[in-house]
Amino acid sequence: ASSLAARDARGDRARSFVHRTARRLGSVRDRHRLSHHADRRLELFEFIARENVLALARSTLGSEPIFHNTQYFFNPLFVSWRGNWHRDTQFQTPDPELEKKRVFGDPSVHVRLAFCDDDCLSIVPGSHRRWDSDEEWSIRKGLHGRSADDDRMPGAKTIALRAGDAAVFHAWSIHRGRYDANCQRRALDLIYAIDKADDCPEDCFGSIDPAVIASLSPEAKIYFAMVLAKRSR
Repeated sequence: ASSLAARDARGDRARSFVHRTARRLGSVRDRHRLSHHADRRLELFEFIARENVLALARSTLGSEPIFHNTQYFFNPLFVSWRGNWHRDTQFQTPDPELEKKRVFGDPSVHVRLAFCDDDCLSIVPGSHRRWDSDEEWSIRKGLHGRSADDDRMPGAKTIALRAGDAAVFHAWSIHRGRYDANCQRRALDLIYAIDKADDCPEDCFGSIDPAVIASLSPEAKIYFAMVLAKRSR
């Protein structure tokens, strides 16, 4: 019993550290934050399954979107930072050859919803269709005297959203977020793939309480039943 108590205490401290760090840095991906807000959780699941939202993801994926996870972005509590250039593929496949295969494999997309004016996203258009140039690779990996937060990324464009706007962008593209402590930011990303993400820990998606499924609209029930079937394969 004492070892279990010690393990739980360590887990609580770790979760507290993650939440404190997220508040400072300006982003969080954590399904547990909705665990005590059943009504809001239902609203979120209904929104994830709305046909007009799925249509945005479908238009980029070219296939039926499978919900993956969410990310919430906000201005840091204290320290601003410019954000690092990256492809989402690099977090699962640090080996360059494996990452290259991933980039040209099954796609994933972000559907970003801006709750206030937001010009914090920068992206290299078309980079999801090809591999890095030498300069892009040097910046993204911080090589040859370049930094991953270098403002001189060739061809980069800033995506300016007004409150209420949505943007869809490919997760494998070269992109970054800017985190300004002095500029209000509230944006939610819904991330969809075209199949089960085998390289993503199950906790990214988590388990859906059957009671939640039972409380959804018929359309949302059908959608999440399909998602769960895909992810259980």
